Amino acid sequence: MSNFLNYNESVSFSADNNLNNVLYNEGDNHAIVIFSNIFRTSKQEILLYAKNIFSDKNEVTTSSNYINSLIGFLGNEDVKLKILLTEYNPEKDNNLLRENIIKYKDKITIRINNKQSIKRESKPIHFCIGDNRMYRLEYDIKKRKAICNFNDVTSCTKFTSFFNQLFLSSSAQESFI
Repeated sequence: MSNFLNYNESVSFSADNNLNNVLYNEGDNHAIVIFSNIFRTSKQEILLYAKNIFSDKNEVTTSSNYINSLIGFLGNEDVKLKILLTEYNPEKDNNLLRENIIKYKDKITIRINNKQSIKRESKPIHFCIGDNRMYRLEYDIKKRKAICNFNDVTSCTKFTSFFNQLFLSSSAQESFI
């Protein structure tokens, strides 16, 4: 337990101080810590590329820390959340996250792209970018192994470019209600 607390404190320190250092993480708990800190410290825009954040089977996105920190971000003025999913069925996928962020739908754009995926070394990846300077890049989506950084504009610019290319060529999800 103390290792997890140290990890949580280290991540919070990196996020609060915009440190440009790579942090490694693995598993649901570490993912929740990273996402919560990206959501908490972002002030303008979050880009999220994933399989399906609205599935009841997603342990990370159904956690109270993930949901509350994302709601905290969406509660700010003039923020945007762009979500690009590879799988999503609005009639079937309705977890606690979706139920809680629905009131912020004017700040959220969701698109679906099930034809292409972003890969690294021929393996699919997921990622989240905050304010074009912080990121979490999940390179092993089964074990939730990822790297993150809270102040790497160079890498975020590349990820943002990939995201925007796919986002513009993807199907708009008019409503996620």
